[in-house]
Amino acid sequence: MAKENHIKAEPSSEDDYEMEPDEEEEMSDSDSESETDESDTENAVTVADKEKKFSLINRDWFEKSGLAQSISILGSVSEEDVKSRWIKVSMEKKLEIANKRGKLHIEKFRIATLKAKLVSAIYDVISSGST
Repeated sequence: MAKENHIKAEPSSEDDYEMEPDEEEEMSDSDSESETDESDTENAVTVADKEKKFSLINRDWFEKSGLAQSISILGSVSEEDVKSRWIKVSMEKKLEIANKRGKLHIEKFRIATLKAKLVSAIYDVISSGST
């Protein structure tokens, strides 16, 4: 079973905004839209929030992975330039790369398991005195 890494992004000060109780009441009193309109609006906000959160998480894993440094060395550009260019990459491409990265982690885990089994088999042969 593959171990998953979950990276949590720290919320920015914009994300920490909470409505005052009076603001919540005003919003609920002024809502005259139908239930389907409210549902669509809530879904749109949820999707936007998820994309923003994914973007923060995605940027964090990229910056913390050391890939920016490796790419800057290979491409003879600054690490900050690589990071600023990464921010401009489309969400679709970032998801594609994140999926490839996830598959790589699974493969690394599989290889580590095979190595452990090999070491165990060698140990068994050595400890049994067989030649």
